[in-house]
Amino acid sequence: MSTRNANQKTAFEVFSEANDKLRAEAKVWMCENSKSCSIVAVLIATVAFTSAYTVPGGPSETGHPVLKGKPMFLLFTLADAISLSRALTSVIVFLNIVTSPFHFKDFASHLFEKQLTTLILLIISVATMMVAFVATLILTISNQGKWSDVTLYAVSFFPVLVFFYSYISDYWNMIVGFFRALKKTMSKIVLGFHNLWDYKPQSTYPVDGTVHFSSISHV
Repeated sequence: MSTRNANQKTAFEVFSEANDKLRAEAKVWMCENSKSCSIVAVLIATVAFTSAYTVPGGPSETGHPVLKGKPMFLLFTLADAISLSRALTSVIVFLNIVTSPFHFKDFASHLFEKQLTTLILLIISVATMMVAFVATLILTISNQGKWSDVTLYAVSFFPVLVFFYSYISDYWNMIVGFFRALKKTMSKIVLGFHNLWDYKPQSTYPVDGTVHFSSISHV
């Protein structure tokens, strides 16, 4: 039976009443944020899907891409595929967040983790879309001229550099936090193995090997 206070309320009931307004505000914020990010993710997926069928240089008479053998075409293909898959994945998870019941246990278990994961996927999708854009420009505009190619590379990679500069600190903190959590988890696993290895069951017999019997009185 749950412990109740003077008003006959459990600890969870008191917590729910005190934080219900905060839960409602968090629900509104997460729903609005998920809807806005879903629109961005759908737009990125649309652009990436369209780019997959309108490849740089166009198709040859046999239907294969003309620039298929160039290294930048492989970069374009990989970046476009990653951008499309990450955008679609983030849309699915964002929809899962919007349709969540937003109970207190949901906030404690998975909602914030899902929100962070989808934001990371969306950022990766944007970054790879920029890389695909750079690869497309280099494939279609490059004319093998030294200074013109340098200028083209500088202009093309400028948004990518700005993007990474804007998020490098957040990603660094995220990576450091991940490795710290991984280190703690591994130390707990190793400690568990050591405890299991050093475990010795205690004997139920006395140290001297003798067995003592209690005297039984006969009636």
